[in-house]
Amino acid sequence: MLDPVKAFASNSKAAYFWFSASIIMFLFSVVSNIVVVQTMKQREKFVILDPSKTFYVTAALNFEDAKPVQDYCMTVATQALLNWGPNGFDNLPLINQTFFGKALEKARGEFKKSGEYFSKNNVHQKVEIKKITLLEVSDSSVLGQIEGQLIMVGSFKGQSFARKRNYTLHLRMNKNPRLGYNERLPLVVSNFILKVTALEDKK
Repeated sequence: MLDPVKAFASNSKAAYFWFSASIIMFLFSVVSNIVVVQTMKQREKFVILDPSKTFYVTAALNFEDAKPVQDYCMTVATQALLNWGPNGFDNLPLINQTFFGKALEKARGEFKKSGEYFSKNNVHQKVEIKKITLLEVSDSSVLGQIEGQLIMVGSFKGQSFARKRNYTLHLRMNKNPRLGYNERLPLVVSNFILKVTALEDKK
């Protein structure tokens, strides 16, 4: 076994040891700082799986710059909320992926208001999105306004009918804190306000 006393008996050996140790510590400090800086600069990444099972990966300097992701999530949420059939939402699993908490219960209540009418008249409703406007963006949530038309087709007393209505939808979406674990999108709806008017009522 090497005797530490003998190892440092020579001043030159001791000087060499401490010089080498100081160089190693300096290099470690430099590398650590570089890693920390690169980590802080790393862009936040979002992974999205669309209905066709295609993955999209996008990165942004910060949440405020992630407009493509915000628009995408608002589009999916709008379609999930307003595409209906005689038996309910066209894509019920998508409702659970885009809405949560009180907003999810509110979404289910929207169909209940008209469920009997849709069922009796075999009504199908499809949403058309014309415009998405971001009204407010913070580091954790976004408020958007979606405008477009609702196209309804069905039958009443043996006669087919088609109807169009205007709608304005306000969505408050928050960052999904458990992205990758709860099968929800990067942004989920925490609240919404829906206003529907007949075409002739639009001024």
